[in-house]
Amino acid sequence: MNMAVGAVRAQSDLPTKADMIARAQALLPALRERSADAEKNRRLPDETVADFKAAGFPKILQPKRFGGYELGPDTAVEVIRTIATACGSSGWVTNLFVIHNWQVSLFPMQAQEEYWDGSDDRLCSTVSFATKSEMTEVDGGARLSGRWKFSSGCDFADWFLIMKPSPTCFDWMLIPRSDATIEDDWFVSGLSGTGSKDLILDNVFVPAHRRVSGMDVAMGTTPGGKALGIPMGRLPFAWPAVWGIPAALVGMAIGAYGLTQAFLQIPFGAASDRFGRKPVIVFGLLLFIIGSVVAALAHDVQTVIIGRVLQGAGAISAAVTALAADLTRDQHRTKVMAMIGSSIGLVFALSMVAAPLLYSLIGMAGLFWLTAALALGAVFTVLFVVPAAPPVPRATGRFSEVLGDAQLMRLNFGVFALHLMQTAMWVLVPAGLVAAGLPVAEHWKVYLPAVLLSFVVMVPAIIMAEKKGAMKKVFNSAIMLLLLVQAGLYFTGSAGLWPLATLLTLFFIAFNVLEATQPSWISRIAPPHAKGTALGIYNTLQSIGLFLGGALGGWLVQHVGAGAVSLLGGGLALTWLILASGMIAPPIRRPAAA
Repeated sequence: MNMAVGAVRAQSDLPTKADMIARAQALLPALRERSADAEKNRRLPDETVADFKAAGFPKILQPKRFGGYELGPDTAVEVIRTIATACGSSGWVTNLFVIHNWQVSLFPMQAQEEYWDGSDDRLCSTVSFATKSEMTEVDGGARLSGRWKFSSGCDFADWFLIMKPSPTCFDWMLIPRSDATIEDDWFVSGLSGTGSKDLILDNVFVPAHRRVSGMDVAMGTTPGGKALGIPMGRLPFAWPAVWGIPAALVGMAIGAYGLTQAFLQIPFGAASDRFGRKPVIVFGLLLFIIGSVVAALAHDVQTVIIGRVLQGAGAISAAVTALAADLTRDQHRTKVMAMIGSSIGLVFALSMVAAPLLYSLIGMAGLFWLTAALALGAVFTVLFVVPAAPPVPRATGRFSEVLGDAQLMRLNFGVFALHLMQTAMWVLVPAGLVAAGLPVAEHWKVYLPAVLLSFVVMVPAIIMAEKKGAMKKVFNSAIMLLLLVQAGLYFTGSAGLWPLATLLTLFFIAFNVLEATQPSWISRIAPPHAKGTALGIYNTLQSIGLFLGGALGGWLVQHVGAGAVSLLGGGLALTWLILASGMIAPPIRRPAAA
């Protein structure tokens, strides 16, 4: 029975998490039986959607004020997971119906009143960013035209959520079904039952109250969330991204680069030992260019993922590092490695400032065209500017030779631990800065000064390591600083902006020192015929650390608590410090006498 707007369910009328899971399990036989029809007809059967409504699945996160249950994300996850075991398309569509009724609760109350309109039984579908769209700001709102793809479950939706880029982030807009045209262009080989058709808008007026800032959604500071005053209203959008299907595809697009890079570092490093550095670097850059072009021309996220895979395949950092080592004398190698690491860190920091501006000017496709152009410039630089490296033994470095070297393996553990700590920390750092009162859009105000200040401290540290023969002392001091940072994060938590900014600065100091000294150390002690192989293994473990850090950090936060992330980092730093204490410092290299 539908409830009137404003009628709040009594607690005794609310189902429990166990009730909702039991309802999902009871539907599994019927869902399995209907799954073939769903794929054949390219949409869910009417009976399936009716069953979902009767079971109350779209109301799991829906506000009680509008007849919902407010059961929380854990219930949603379990119900969707259960449904998906019988029918993937049903799980996908249910996931969206559940999330979007929560997202509607983030809009101003006027929009919510219009959406529910005296009923607690509404369905909302969503779409990805438009392939082509136009928006004109007018009095009282905006007029919107364009085509939006992948509106899963749109045949059953009463409303649609439209994503539209804005100068600072993106906006969410609520569109009634009557204002949109559904184009049946969904002809695919997998998950066809989702009915993910295109939506077309033609000069549709969107009043201001049916628009909410994506930045407010991300931060949990939406007008609806404030007005309702319930915990669900303060949740940032990041939480459904953990399990929401569309966001998962975005995550795949981001992670695909690092994954293929990790797999190919060793082969590229070994190939550079056998065939030379420059041919392997040019080959990798050409792969990167192809990947950038594929991503730039993409009209869907799946094609972007393919492009990112190709970009990652072309990330030949092992061969580049080996070439830098070949071209520099021992006494200057650490400084060169420091310059390489510093430039990467500086560009990373600057990108956080420049990326939103570039996106607003040239769009996502433009960013990929820009990376293609930069990679093409790099090809010409390698071929015509970078000097030829001195001849090295052309042989394939034996893995056993590298893996059996205790010194090299301690350094490999170090880079693994360092980058695992880095990504695990960043599961917490953005939230900590927000809790300290700094919006996401202003996080660069902490990152950029921290990175720049760390460079100022790092340079004299590297000079001392080289000239004073204090490589091991500087190296171990940086590891000890990492340990102190992890301890500081554990004991202070979100104590305030300045403590967190200080700890981040100390982290970047240690990070940059270690990023500079480790590859230099490896290049000094690795056998000449296996230098590329050694650096390939080193870079592979770096990429694996980056991947595992995010995964482990997220799991620990969810199942143990935020403090467990700092304990993990502290444990890794302590283990690394013990291993490093037994290392033999590389010999001091002096310039040859004139």
